[in-house]
Amino acid sequence: MYLCCVIEKQYVVFYLLNLIIVFDMKKKLLFMLLTGAMMACFAYQSEAQVNDGQIQEWRIYNFQMGGSAARLDRLMTDILLPLYKDMGIEVGCFRENNQNSPAAYYYLFVYPSFDAYLKANDILLQNSAFVDAMKEDAAGTRPMFFRYDSYLCRPFEAWKKITPVAGKTIFEWRKYDSANIEAGTRKVEMFNKEEIAVFVECGVNPLSFGQIIAGKDMPGLIYVTHFDDMADRDASWSKFSSHPEWQRMRVAPEWANATLPNNRIVFLTPLPYSPIK
Repeated sequence: MYLCCVIEKQYVVFYLLNLIIVFDMKKKLLFMLLTGAMMACFAYQSEAQVNDGQIQEWRIYNFQMGGSAARLDRLMTDILLPLYKDMGIEVGCFRENNQNSPAAYYYLFVYPSFDAYLKANDILLQNSAFVDAMKEDAAGTRPMFFRYDSYLCRPFEAWKKITPVAGKTIFEWRKYDSANIEAGTRKVEMFNKEEIAVFVECGVNPLSFGQIIAGKDMPGLIYVTHFDDMADRDASWSKFSSHPEWQRMRVAPEWANATLPNNRIVFLTPLPYSPIK
């Protein structure tokens, strides 16, 4: 009898040990599954952050003090645009609708990441054709352009991607200034939360929105809309101006004093070689 009890106890202990081992293996398996899932989530989040890390740069080329727009055209078409394409950088090339000659050029560069922005010039300087063109320009008596202004912008959350619509001929470039960074950030929030939706509803077609993070006359923001023609532009803005939602938000206390009254408006036309048009 005693021997049977001992044997039964041994079986019980053996059974319990197996349960513990199985349970421990299940815990390890569960841990491995959870770890894999977490790593996959982190990888997805990292990829999303990279994909959402787009940076925009507006360059305004000035020819008023001398220069040659035709030479800049050739540089862009023959050398720069193919190089930017290889780097995954989108480019928009526009001419100011200015009756007074020479008109300024407005170039939009859309970098897939801030790192791509930092490396772009280094990659250009490794290209012999580009370097030769720059040396020839520096040795000449008349440079290709006088100077250019640069605005580095972070895309708005509500409109991160450049969205051109084929057939639009009028591009309206606007720069809004704010008294300080708090007011400027509220204006960006106003666009993100309310204003952009009313734009779209009224036919004010957005191309891009960006908060200036480096450049002259800060703080501020730059956005571009596009239209079929001036009649379409005037009708769309008229519809927006009378929209009940705009009438409400323009006097809402949370958006008070978000911008200064000295906003800048420039009408642009895409250059024939512009990839974004």
